[in-house]
Amino acid sequence: MKHTITLDDMEITALNILLEGESEIMVESRLNTTGNVNPDRREILLNLVYTKVFDACYKADKDPNNDYDMMKNYDRVLA
Repeated sequence: MKHTITLDDMEITALNILLEGESEIMVESRLNTTGNVNPDRREILLNLVYTKVFDACYKADKDPNNDYDMMKNYDRVLA
C-alpha cells in the first residue's frame, strides 16, 4: 500500500534536513563502534525515505517550471 502526503516547500525542505541529519548520525554511530556493525532496519527505512524526499526536492529544484529553490529554503528553515 502506498500513501501520499502533501507538503509545502518549507515542510519538505525541513523534512529533508531532518532526515539528512538522522542519516549522518546513524552512519557516524556505526563508524565509531568497534567491530563490523550492519545498518539496522530503522536506519535502512529512514534512508529509503530520505532518498525519496531528497529526490523530490532535487527534481523540484531543477524543474524550470517550478519556483522551488532548495538552497534558499535551506537557509530559511535554518535561520
